[in-house]
Parts: sequence; structure tokens; C-alpha cells
Amino acid sequence: MSTLTQFSGGGIKSIQRGTIVINIGAASATATVTSVNTAKSLLTHLGQTGYYSVSSTNGLGNVRISLTNATTITAAVGAAANAVAFTVSYELVEYD
Repeated sequence: MSTLTQFSGGGIKSIQRGTIVINIGAASATATVTSVNTAKSLLTHLGQTGYYSVSSTNGLGNVRISLTNATTITAAVGAAANAVAFTVSYELVEYD
């Protein structure tokens, strides 16, 4: 009998989803996740809420997320949010 592992090298080991809030006046925030193998993981930005004002130009802040290490996801904006908080959603998939 054949198994998926024989042909594909494995499957999904874990999926973690959550949100990170970057508070007013902050430029970044972190979330702690269950330890993953960073070489076998994919972090996806699922969306965000929040606006910011820079030189009186209002618009969506571009929140970046990164897998900082095996247990930390960092969310950051280009400039500290001076009007509202940002909330960013993420999905972290670890493969076998």
C-alpha cells in the first residue's frame, strides 16, 4: 500500500492562525507561536485593519509580517501609528 508521504515527502504538520495588534504610537508588535522549523514553514498575511496619517496624507498602513525565529512573528509598520491601532491577521503553516 502506498502513502502520500512516499510520493510528496510529507504533508502539513501544523497550522497556526492569529492576530497581532500594533498599538497607537508603536511601530511593531510580536506574537508568540508554538515552535516551528523555520525552513519548512510558510507565513501568510491574511489582512489588516487600521489607518494612519503621515504628513496629512491618510491611507492604509502597510503592515509587514515576518517569522523572526521559531517561536516569534513580528508585525511592523513603516512609521509609528499616531492615530489608531493596527490589527493584522496571519497564518503559519509548517510542513513535514
